[in-house]
This record gives sequence, structure tokens and C-alpha cells, in this order.
Amino acid sequence: MQQALLAQQRGELARAIALYEAAIAVDPANFDALHMLGVAHYQSGNNASALTYVEMALQLRPEVEAAQHNLYLIRQAIGFLPAAGEELCARALPRVARMLADPAGSLDALRSAREMHIVFACASSDDPLVRSALRLRERIGQVSLRFWAPVEGAFERALGAAVERCDPIAGALPRSGALVCVGLERSLVSWLPQMKPSAVALLAPAGASNRLLLRRIRELADEGRRSLHLLYAGSDKRSQRIAPGLEIA
Repeated sequence: MQQALLAQQRGELARAIALYEAAIAVDPANFDALHMLGVAHYQSGNNASALTYVEMALQLRPEVEAAQHNLYLIRQAIGFLPAAGEELCARALPRVARMLADPAGSLDALRSAREMHIVFACASSDDPLVRSALRLRERIGQVSLRFWAPVEGAFERALGAAVERCDPIAGALPRSGALVCVGLERSLVSWLPQMKPSAVALLAPAGASNRLLLRRIRELADEGRRSLHLLYAGSDKRSQRIAPGLEIA
């Protein structure tokens, strides 16, 4: 199990899945192996298998909140949440907000890094979040800065700067310094364990989906094991009440 967890933390999901499956072959009622196998499938984008294994784990230990939450995320990804799902997430966000750093210190935390990586997880260069990322760059000042995106050629013109392709399989990803995830559409969870960031920030749209905001906060904060700086693109009193963050105007 320890080898499987280490492989999963390094982003070696195929190896982790094989190791979890080997553990289950020996002990079919191994809750941890079933649960984490489901999580590994979810991180790999195989939501059907993820649902199967997490549900099997919960049949063994239905009281485990982490597994309940992961089941919720998987069902959300598949698309069969209850109609009240957004409202349920809104009620959960104030509790998750304890994972967030004091917004007053967010800029200082980013400025203190030797290098800052801005990784675009938004849909396109036309997204208002890109303009907010440029304003953030102006407010940070002289920190060495690198831009990353999952596809080539999508953001260079809007940024007026080179953008590197983020490819975890090829080992092309930020390795150290401060990390700013721009947008909520893409998850960084598959490769974030390979990076040792000095600070992590999430730049989210004002009025963001409660579901996605909750999911990304938990992922980037590593379920509360690291403090996350939440930044908002623009001003939104409702968002600030739910999860306080620094506004980038």
C-alpha cells in the first residue's frame, strides 16, 4: 500500500492502480486499497471505474467522510448530482475556507518566492481570468515568472509572453517556487504532488460555481495539508462571504 500511495503522489497513476489491484487481489475487503484505487481511476479520468471502487469501499466503511466526499466528486464528474448540489456545496464552502490563508498576506507570499509559475486552467485566452493574471503579474513586481498551459499556442498573443506546455508525462511542469492556478476548468491534482511549491494560489472568477470552487480548493490545499491563497478576478460580495479571498481588480 505504501508503494501505491507513493506512486500516486508522484503522479504515476498506472503504477498506483496496478499496486492497489494487487493489494485487493490478496485482500478483497481492504477499504484503503478500494478507496484509493477509486481515487486513482478518478485522477486518470476513468470515472466509471472510480465510482465502482469508491462505492465498494463505502459499503465496507460508510462513515468515512473522505470517501463520501470523493464519491460526491465522482458523481459530479459523471453528471448525476442532485438538483440541490450547488446549494450543498455553498454550505460546505465556509468549512473548507479554513484551508485558506489570510488574503492580506497573499501578495507578500507570492512576492517572497524566487520564481512564480502561472498555470492556466481556464478555457481560452479570451477568458477574463487571463486579464486578471496579467494584473496579478503587475502587482507582484519583479519575481521571476513563467507561464504554463496544457496546450501550445493558446495564450501567447494575449499575454505577450512565451507560454510553456505543461506535460506531466514528459516531465514538463513547474518544479519549485510559487504556483498560481488560473481558472477552475482543469485539475492539477495528477501532477501537483511532483512539485514542491513554496506557496499555492487559486485565481478564480468572481461568482464561480460553488461545486468547482469547492473541488479546486480541496485539491490545491491538499485537503488542508497546505494553506491556499484564494484570489478573485473582480469583486463579488457573495463569493467573499462564502470563501474570503484577495480581489485582483
